[in-house]
Amino acid sequence: IKHEKREFIIYLIIVICLYPIETILISYLNGILFSLISEKPLNIKYVYKLIYCIIGVYLGATIIDYFKRNMENTILPKYLSYMRQKIFENTIYLHENETTDIKMGKFITRVMDITREMKNLMIINFNQLIPNLIVLLCIISAFTIINLYLGIIAIIFAGLIILALYLM
Repeated sequence: IKHEKREFIIYLIIVICLYPIETILISYLNGILFSLISEKPLNIKYVYKLIYCIIGVYLGATIIDYFKRNMENTILPKYLSYMRQKIFENTIYLHENETTDIKMGKFITRVMDITREMKNLMIINFNQLIPNLIVLLCIISAFTIINLYLGIIAIIFAGLIILALYLM
């Protein structure tokens, strides 16, 4: 992350921007389209404009998703290589004074498995956890603005959910 700070920040911004587009904006536009179609005096020009807008948003989301996946494909191999290098260096440093042999086959397999799982956790954290936490904070903020007691209840329940997930 230190060496690729600019790429990592751009990747994080893309992930944070793509999630609301995919979940909120597209659903909102589709809802408007369905409500327009159900109206009796159908304004066909407005429906066409909305369909073009939806196509544009889908196209934009697809292009942004392409760049996100492209950045993942450049960042993650470097991350895996860095983590494997650090694990090997620290293992050599810890065992340099020992006379016992390390079973290298098992050790290499475990290091590869651990780094793959670290990669999977990183992808899950950036693609799901961080955007969902941002949405949760926005919802709690909206509840607090509407009603202070509602905001306090939302904070308590969010804390209970986070605690339950932590204890699992």
